[in-house]
Amino acid sequence: MSEVIGLLEGTMAPVDCVNDPNFCNRSELCATRHLWDDVKQAIDGVLSTTTLQDLADRQRAQEQSKKEMTYSI
Repeated sequence: MSEVIGLLEGTMAPVDCVNDPNFCNRSELCATRHLWDDVKQAIDGVLSTTTLQDLADRQRAQEQSKKEMTYSI
């Protein structure tokens, strides 16, 4: 998913200074920037370990669970 999202959406950085420290003149001294970088790394980690097949399997499981929840009286 990392490749797909990267091509369609670009970076998952929540703020511009994560990818480009020159975007803000306070980047090097900003604790918040480090927090946002951690967030980006977490998102990248999830995307890099999730495949299209994983998404298809999840969708199938959700559809199956919905069918099983049908009640008849």
